[in-house]
Amino acid sequence: MKVVGYILPGWILLVITGFGFLLRYSNQSGPQETVPVSWPVEAGLAADTARPTMVVLLHPRCACSHATLAELQRLLLDASTDVDLHVCFYCPHGEPDAWTETDLRERAERLEGASLHVDRGGQMAASFSATTSGTVVLYDRKGHCLFHGGVTSARAHEGNNVGRRTLTQLLREERFEPAENPVFGCPLGECRTGGDS
Repeated sequence: MKVVGYILPGWILLVITGFGFLLRYSNQSGPQETVPVSWPVEAGLAADTARPTMVVLLHPRCACSHATLAELQRLLLDASTDVDLHVCFYCPHGEPDAWTETDLRERAERLEGASLHVDRGGQMAASFSATTSGTVVLYDRKGHCLFHGGVTSARAHEGNNVGRRTLTQLLREERFEPAENPVFGCPLGECRTGGDS
Protein backbone atom coordinates (compact mmCIF):
# COMPACT_ATOMS: atom_id res chain seq x y z
CA MET A 1 0.00 0.00 0.00
CA LYS A 2 2.90 2.34 0.72
CA VAL A 3 4.25 1.82 -2.82
CA VAL A 4 0.85 2.75 -4.31
CA GLY A 5 0.80 5.82 -2.07
CA TYR A 6 4.07 6.98 -3.67
CA ILE A 7 3.25 6.00 -7.27
CA LEU A 8 -0.15 7.67 -7.51
CA PRO A 9 1.01 11.23 -6.62
CA GLY A 10 4.01 10.81 -8.95
CA TRP A 11 1.77 9.68 -11.79
CA ILE A 12 -0.61 12.62 -11.23
CA LEU A 13 2.32 15.04 -11.24
CA LEU A 14 3.61 13.52 -14.48
CA VAL A 15 0.20 13.88 -16.16
CA ILE A 16 -0.15 17.51 -15.02
CA THR A 17 3.38 18.33 -16.23
CA GLY A 18 2.72 16.72 -19.62
CA PHE A 19 -0.54 18.58 -20.00
CA GLY A 20 1.24 21.83 -19.12
CA PHE A 21 3.87 21.26 -21.82
CA LEU A 22 1.16 20.41 -24.37
CA LEU A 23 -0.82 23.54 -23.48
CA ARG A 24 2.30 25.70 -23.74
CA TYR A 25 3.18 24.17 -27.14
CA SER A 26 -0.36 24.70 -28.46
CA ASN A 27 -0.34 28.36 -27.48
CA GLN A 28 3.22 29.16 -28.64
CA SER A 29 2.94 31.52 -31.61
CA GLY A 30 5.63 32.13 -34.20
CA PRO A 31 7.77 35.29 -34.12
CA GLN A 32 6.15 38.53 -35.33
CA GLU A 33 8.06 40.01 -38.24
CA THR A 34 8.07 43.43 -39.91
CA VAL A 35 5.62 43.26 -42.78
CA PRO A 36 6.17 44.80 -46.23
CA VAL A 37 3.57 47.59 -46.36
CA SER A 38 3.56 47.49 -50.17
CA TRP A 39 3.27 44.42 -52.38
CA PRO A 40 6.73 42.75 -52.60
CA VAL A 41 7.58 42.39 -56.28
CA GLU A 42 10.37 39.94 -55.40
CA ALA A 43 7.74 37.41 -54.29
CA GLY A 44 7.33 36.37 -57.92
CA LEU A 45 3.54 36.60 -57.68
CA ALA A 46 1.37 39.15 -59.43
CA ALA A 47 -1.00 41.21 -57.27
CA ASP A 48 -4.51 41.64 -58.62
CA THR A 49 -5.47 45.28 -59.24
CA ALA A 50 -9.20 44.52 -59.52
CA ARG A 51 -9.69 42.72 -56.19
CA PRO A 52 -7.84 42.03 -52.92
CA THR A 53 -4.97 39.54 -53.07
CA MET A 54 -4.49 36.99 -50.29
CA VAL A 55 -1.38 34.84 -49.89
CA VAL A 56 -1.18 31.86 -47.52
CA LEU A 57 2.27 30.47 -46.65
CA LEU A 58 2.31 26.82 -45.54
CA HIS A 59 4.68 24.00 -44.72
CA PRO A 60 3.17 20.97 -46.50
CA ARG A 61 3.96 18.68 -43.54
CA CYS A 62 2.66 20.93 -40.75
CA ALA A 63 -0.26 19.14 -39.09
CA CYS A 64 -1.28 22.41 -37.38
CA SER A 65 -1.99 24.03 -40.75
CA HIS A 66 -5.05 21.89 -41.46
CA ALA A 67 -6.86 24.20 -39.03
CA THR A 68 -5.63 27.22 -41.01
CA LEU A 69 -7.17 25.89 -44.23
CA ALA A 70 -10.44 25.07 -42.43
CA GLU A 71 -10.64 28.61 -41.03
CA LEU A 72 -9.68 30.07 -44.39
CA GLN A 73 -12.53 28.21 -46.07
CA ARG A 74 -14.97 29.53 -43.47
CA LEU A 75 -13.83 33.13 -43.73
CA LEU A 76 -14.01 33.13 -47.53
CA LEU A 77 -17.63 32.00 -47.25
CA ASP A 78 -18.41 34.52 -44.50
CA ALA A 79 -16.82 37.46 -46.29
CA SER A 80 -18.58 36.72 -49.59
CA THR A 81 -15.90 38.76 -51.34
CA ASP A 82 -14.04 37.91 -54.54
CA VAL A 83 -10.37 37.54 -53.66
CA ASP A 84 -7.27 36.50 -55.62
CA LEU A 85 -6.03 33.61 -53.47
CA HIS A 86 -2.50 32.16 -53.62
CA VAL A 87 -1.41 29.22 -51.45
CA CYS A 88 2.37 28.75 -51.34
CA PHE A 89 3.94 25.51 -50.09
CA TYR A 90 7.48 25.56 -48.78
CA CYS A 91 9.86 23.12 -50.49
CA PRO A 92 13.53 22.75 -49.49
CA HIS A 93 16.27 23.24 -52.07
CA GLY A 94 17.26 19.89 -53.54
CA GLU A 95 13.83 18.32 -53.15
CA PRO A 96 11.47 17.73 -56.09
CA ASP A 97 8.15 19.56 -56.28
CA ALA A 98 6.50 16.23 -55.38
CA TRP A 99 7.87 16.73 -51.83
CA THR A 100 4.97 19.16 -51.28
CA GLU A 101 2.32 16.64 -52.35
CA THR A 102 0.72 15.86 -48.99
CA ASP A 103 -2.84 15.67 -47.73
CA LEU A 104 -2.53 19.34 -46.72
CA ARG A 105 -1.87 20.27 -50.34
CA GLU A 106 -4.78 18.08 -51.45
CA ARG A 107 -6.99 20.01 -49.05
CA ALA A 108 -5.74 23.34 -50.44
CA GLU A 109 -6.54 22.17 -53.97
CA ARG A 110 -10.19 22.02 -52.94
CA LEU A 111 -10.27 25.75 -52.13
CA GLU A 112 -12.29 27.35 -54.89
CA GLY A 113 -10.25 29.68 -57.10
CA ALA A 114 -6.97 29.09 -55.28
CA SER A 115 -3.67 29.16 -57.19
CA LEU A 116 -1.12 26.77 -55.66
CA HIS A 117 2.62 27.41 -55.82
CA VAL A 118 5.81 25.63 -54.78
CA ASP A 119 7.89 28.01 -52.66
CA ARG A 120 11.42 26.84 -53.40
CA GLY A 121 13.63 27.39 -50.38
CA GLY A 122 11.05 29.68 -48.78
CA GLN A 123 11.79 32.67 -51.06
CA MET A 124 8.13 33.66 -51.31
CA ALA A 125 7.67 33.33 -47.55
CA ALA A 126 10.73 35.51 -46.95
CA SER A 127 9.43 38.23 -49.26
CA PHE A 128 6.25 38.42 -47.14
CA SER A 129 8.22 38.21 -43.85
CA ALA A 130 6.53 34.89 -43.05
CA THR A 131 8.44 32.55 -40.74
CA THR A 132 5.56 30.35 -39.54
CA SER A 133 3.32 27.94 -41.41
CA GLY A 134 -0.20 29.34 -41.51
CA THR A 135 0.78 32.95 -42.16
CA VAL A 136 -1.87 34.82 -44.14
CA VAL A 137 -1.25 38.17 -45.81
CA LEU A 138 -3.88 40.35 -47.46
CA TYR A 139 -3.20 43.27 -49.79
CA ASP A 140 -5.76 45.65 -51.23
CA ARG A 141 -6.18 46.48 -54.93
CA LYS A 142 -3.53 49.18 -54.70
CA GLY A 143 -0.97 46.84 -53.18
CA HIS A 144 -1.21 48.06 -49.57
CA CYS A 145 -0.95 45.47 -46.80
CA LEU A 146 -4.19 45.13 -44.81
CA PHE A 147 -3.45 42.00 -42.76
CA HIS A 148 -0.49 39.85 -41.72
CA GLY A 149 -0.93 36.96 -39.31
CA GLY A 150 -2.81 33.79 -38.49
CA VAL A 151 -6.44 32.74 -38.57
CA THR A 152 -6.43 30.26 -35.66
CA SER A 153 -6.36 30.84 -31.91
CA ALA A 154 -3.82 28.05 -31.20
CA ARG A 155 -1.94 25.27 -32.97
CA ALA A 156 -4.32 22.94 -34.84
CA HIS A 157 -7.30 24.67 -33.19
CA GLU A 158 -10.41 25.42 -35.25
CA GLY A 159 -13.13 27.78 -34.09
CA ASN A 160 -14.10 31.43 -33.89
CA ASN A 161 -11.03 33.62 -33.38
CA VAL A 162 -9.77 37.20 -33.64
CA GLY A 163 -7.68 36.59 -36.77
CA ARG A 164 -10.55 35.16 -38.79
CA ARG A 165 -12.99 37.87 -37.63
CA THR A 166 -10.52 40.65 -38.43
CA LEU A 167 -9.71 39.27 -41.86
CA THR A 168 -13.39 38.75 -42.67
CA GLN A 169 -14.13 42.37 -41.77
CA LEU A 170 -11.19 43.62 -43.83
CA LEU A 171 -12.37 41.65 -46.86
CA ARG A 172 -15.87 43.08 -46.53
CA GLU A 173 -14.83 46.69 -45.98
CA GLU A 174 -11.22 46.93 -47.25
CA ARG A 175 -10.34 49.20 -44.35
CA PHE A 176 -6.96 50.87 -44.58
CA GLU A 177 -5.86 50.10 -41.04
CA PRO A 178 -3.25 47.32 -41.22
CA ALA A 179 -3.95 44.53 -38.74
CA GLU A 180 -1.73 41.80 -37.32
CA ASN A 181 -2.48 38.59 -35.45
CA PRO A 182 -0.25 35.84 -33.97
CA VAL A 183 0.45 32.81 -36.18
CA PHE A 184 0.30 29.31 -34.68
CA GLY A 185 2.14 26.63 -36.64
CA CYS A 186 5.46 25.01 -37.42
CA PRO A 187 8.44 27.14 -38.43
CA LEU A 188 8.68 27.26 -42.22
CA GLY A 189 11.64 25.14 -43.20
CA GLU A 190 11.91 23.40 -39.83
CA CYS A 191 8.70 21.41 -39.44
CA ARG A 192 9.28 18.65 -36.91
CA THR A 193 5.80 17.11 -36.90
CA GLY A 194 6.85 14.70 -39.64
CA GLY A 195 4.63 12.63 -41.87
CA ASP A 196 1.95 13.91 -44.17
CA SER A 197 -0.78 14.48 -41.62
